[in-house]
Amino acid sequence: MSSLAVKLVAWNATANPTRSAVTVVSAYKDGVACGHADGTIWLYDLELAADNHADPQASDPSLYPKCMLSAHQSPVAVIKASEISAPSAEGREATLISVSEDGDVVVWSSADGRCISRVRTRLPGVRPTSVCVQAVDYQSAAEDLVFVAGEGPAAYVLSYPSLELVYEWRLPHAEWITAQVVRKRRDHFRSELVTCTTDGKMRIWSYDEFALAQHDVFARGSGSGSNDGSPEQRQRGDTDSPKVTPAAESRSASVDGDDDSGAEPDQAQFSLDAEFAALGEAQAISELVINPYNDDEFLAVSAQTVRLFASRDSELHELLRWRPQRSTEAQFAGAGFLAKSDIVFWDTAGAVFSVCTQFSVEGGSAGMHTARLHAASSGAVATALSRAGQRDVLVSYASGRQHTLAVVLPVPLSSVSGSANRPHVAPADARSGPRNWLGQATPFAMNGLWAEWLGDVSTEPAVTSALVLRSGRVAVGYADGAVRIVSQAALVGGHGDGADAARLDGHTGAITALHEPDAAGGLLLSASKDLTLRIWDAATGECVFVLPTQSAPAVRLVGAGGALVLGVGADNATTLVSASALERVHVTAAYHAAPERLTVGADGEAALLYADGSRRQFALGPQAAAVAVALAAPRAGGAWLGAGVLGAAAALALDVDVEQLQAAVARAAGDGATADEMRALAARPAVGAARAVLAQLCAWGVSAELDGVKRDAFGLRAPARPLALALSSRRADAHTALFPGRGGGGASWCVSSQLNAQRMLAILVLARGVLQGKCNERRAVEVINFYVGRLPALVGRRFKALSLLALAQHWQARNGSLQRAARTLLLAAVRGASERQRRAELFYWSSMLARGTGDGEDLQALTIVCVIGGDFPALLALTARSAAAARLQALALGAHGAALALALELLARGYAAFRPYVDSQAVVRRLAAIMAQAAEAGGGGDGAVSFALVGQAKQALLRIGAADMAAVAAALGAMLGGAVDERWRALQAVGVVAAKQPAALAPHVEALAAAVVGALEPRRATTRRRLLGAGGAALRALVRAFPWVSFDAAAQCLAVGCADGRCVAFDVRTATRTAVCAAGARVVAVAVAPGAARVASFALDGVLRVWDPQPSALAMFAKSLFAPPAEAQGSVAPAKTMAIPPGFLADTDDLPVAELLRVAALSWTGERTVLLQIRDASFSLSV
Repeated sequence: MSSLAVKLVAWNATANPTRSAVTVVSAYKDGVACGHADGTIWLYDLELAADNHADPQASDPSLYPKCMLSAHQSPVAVIKASEISAPSAEGREATLISVSEDGDVVVWSSADGRCISRVRTRLPGVRPTSVCVQAVDYQSAAEDLVFVAGEGPAAYVLSYPSLELVYEWRLPHAEWITAQVVRKRRDHFRSELVTCTTDGKMRIWSYDEFALAQHDVFARGSGSGSNDGSPEQRQRGDTDSPKVTPAAESRSASVDGDDDSGAEPDQAQFSLDAEFAALGEAQAISELVINPYNDDEFLAVSAQTVRLFASRDSELHELLRWRPQRSTEAQFAGAGFLAKSDIVFWDTAGAVFSVCTQFSVEGGSAGMHTARLHAASSGAVATALSRAGQRDVLVSYASGRQHTLAVVLPVPLSSVSGSANRPHVAPADARSGPRNWLGQATPFAMNGLWAEWLGDVSTEPAVTSALVLRSGRVAVGYADGAVRIVSQAALVGGHGDGADAARLDGHTGAITALHEPDAAGGLLLSASKDLTLRIWDAATGECVFVLPTQSAPAVRLVGAGGALVLGVGADNATTLVSASALERVHVTAAYHAAPERLTVGADGEAALLYADGSRRQFALGPQAAAVAVALAAPRAGGAWLGAGVLGAAAALALDVDVEQLQAAVARAAGDGATADEMRALAARPAVGAARAVLAQLCAWGVSAELDGVKRDAFGLRAPARPLALALSSRRADAHTALFPGRGGGGASWCVSSQLNAQRMLAILVLARGVLQGKCNERRAVEVINFYVGRLPALVGRRFKALSLLALAQHWQARNGSLQRAARTLLLAAVRGASERQRRAELFYWSSMLARGTGDGEDLQALTIVCVIGGDFPALLALTARSAAAARLQALALGAHGAALALALELLARGYAAFRPYVDSQAVVRRLAAIMAQAAEAGGGGDGAVSFALVGQAKQALLRIGAADMAAVAAALGAMLGGAVDERWRALQAVGVVAAKQPAALAPHVEALAAAVVGALEPRRATTRRRLLGAGGAALRALVRAFPWVSFDAAAQCLAVGCADGRCVAFDVRTATRTAVCAAGARVVAVAVAPGAARVASFALDGVLRVWDPQPSALAMFAKSLFAPPAEAQGSVAPAKTMAIPPGFLADTDDLPVAELLRVAALSWTGERTVLLQIRDASFSLSV
């Protein structure tokens, strides 16, 4: 599967948010969320012209559709805005928690609508009505907690944001929970859960949130979460529960129930601290709101009463009470706090009431004033007061012809009327007094918002099915029963639909499934709600045959081998059809369980296996081919394109595999194609489709210059059909569909950092694929530079920075174009960010790395830390350095494959920052083993490493050597004195380093040369024979790299000049040092005469010396006894010298090593004549 794919959605005007009623609304930071009866959630961007709390009219809100979230299968019951406690690079990540009536819980990102997590199984036995979040210290290992309760005998505690089940709480009372809130107890040792039930009672439960957050997931039905038991068993909680009012008797209820094992009671428990008949009547509290400025106060809202309570000293005190106006039959629907002393509550008629509790103002008791959200003829279906950024936002939905959303930016009544602490500030429209505190509600007709956003999008029937055919064309089924077959380029780009589209008419109901049989070439099967199956000739559009289905339409068509196709109905009835014989082969009646598998034996006996384990057998005859088919919904996809329907939106969703599309273009065009040749190839399906996808991804109308580049370089046209980006979570089966950009296309680049990164990656990969060839590389670079550097400035402050996580995922991509694009974008994003942003990114990803999740995100966090820390080491904290270095070293020494390659590259990239925390010798040993193509895992495995990994190890060794060659030389020297395998690897590594980095290796040449000679010990013939080839290659590499190293193969004599003026001779046959000649300055050139009779050396003191390197008689005698002699001590006097005129060595005192390599060269032209070359001059000396 490709590592880079984009999802595009083709909207039509019928797929709009008014198709189903709104059931719940919520405001969040910079937006509004609406949950619908069909399970979808629509997000809207909320923009304010100004931020003036004193004058609400100066902050006229604007509302724009943003995206649609699809995961739930039943009406959305609750939407809760929250933030993940663990800080991200952009601060605390804002999320939306949505709960549907069937107990499905999903966490979405409010920034781009992506699905963060989804509960594994729906919560049983409860119809959720309330959700609250308990924040736990993010520095602890535990996650936050989500409490879900509603109409049912149980309440559930989930971890947040992972949504793992933490606790299933069987309620100790028969009444359902209608509202709940959490708060921290005053002693700060435990937290409190305040619940309200259908009988109007309020209960306060205490619990330890840390113990609860770290609680194991209980097995449902095992009794672990049961509250059944005696009162004595329920008293195992807090025995010192505080005393409460006489009207309510205190009791404690433990959640862990009976435990026959005799184990200690579970510490993660709820203890009942107090119980109150809060309203004094059997009236359910529908909403409970804690004062964010004083958690001792909270509002309790029921249909006929709103009350303000205060809990002090384990007692509940009623402070204020409000009832509906007598002139209306509306009921209270919700309430909220605006400030320390201001309360807002509303009713189902759309009336909003403002109350200042500290002092009264003119116009009513306790300062209550009224305003309306909707027209008099419209009632408020759903209303919510939420904190959206720095402003409180009141949003309300009213059904009817317009489906109106009303948005108000309320101002605290105390700020309008003045108080002891705040001066009087009057709103701009306060001509009629403070009754106008709310200002004018801004209505937004949802139909109008949708029409304005999509503009001239055509109104066509909703898409109900889609299939990519083997020919590359796409079959699309519609709600009116039509089937259209179009080309990929036309489907994506919208150009030429009428010319190349075939329309198949015949069905009278919506198309429910499409299928192309395997062994019936050119045929297409379609199923419809008209209870028929039609077989079409896809080439001509002719209907070949019509077959009836069972009592329900077929919702799945699955190939059953050859020309057999199995249709599975909505009622689980099946119809087996032969496309070649044009007949029904077998039918089965409806069943309560879904069929999961079809098997056909060699004898023609077939069996259908169902989800409940049952099976139905029938005979097909010997002509049927043996097959076993899973009946899951097949993926409707081709080589690079997949097609489907996006949830309840009835919109066409296209999955584009960018890498496969680029590969198809490369096969069609070839590497040397010019721009004109690429235009000529536009008729090819792959090239035309790539251009259409590229045109959809590019931003049109943002810059005339960019539009010109796209037209001239790519031959692109602006797409006729506006497609929007989408996100899908296969694991959670959740989808997010974004809307086309407004305002010239720039806004579509501002949705989220993740989508921006995905979009830019796709553009750069496709741009290289469409352009092809070296001659067009310049234009591809133009596109890169524009999108990376200039587009954010053109879009403005709403542009979201690229997601480093999305880019780090492709740092080691196998596709070369994708890897280059990801690295280009990641480095540009890091270097273009401010220092504050870099610090924030480092802090967040370092904390993620310290947690050690061990998954793919751990490697991506490591990539980001090393990339930023490598370029900006001063920003990297010591703890982050040590954590990253430890992780890198662990991967470098023990990982395999892609993880090992990534670790080697990152370690080399940031070695300067990580050097104090890394075992350099161990890392160099590992690199040498990889370069020698030794077994993986330090020599303990069986398989050899890949050539790509060998190259990666070489690059890592060279980068580490450039940063710390002393450590590399020391490690190689130690390896040369170790075991035979380590010597062989070290000899190869010496040759690589000497060839690539001679300047850095120069100070260590003498020690390494001595170690190489010592590694070739003569005492073990087998070892010497094995190492002789690698040793000779290492010596030759040293000779080629350094003019002050010379070797005579015939005499096996090695001479090395040193920085301190010495010149040392070695006898490789005996692995000994035979002679040392001292000079007055650094030796820069050495040459061994044929037969090793003499050695010539030249130093920076301007003297050419010739001396005898032959070993002493004692050494020769020891050599004959097969033992290495004692190494030569002292210094050998030169046999002859020659001074060079000073003018030829001017300005050589402070030359860098790289220049010293080119100062002089020595060579023997005969047995007694040596030639010295200094720059352009030559000198000869005869001895």
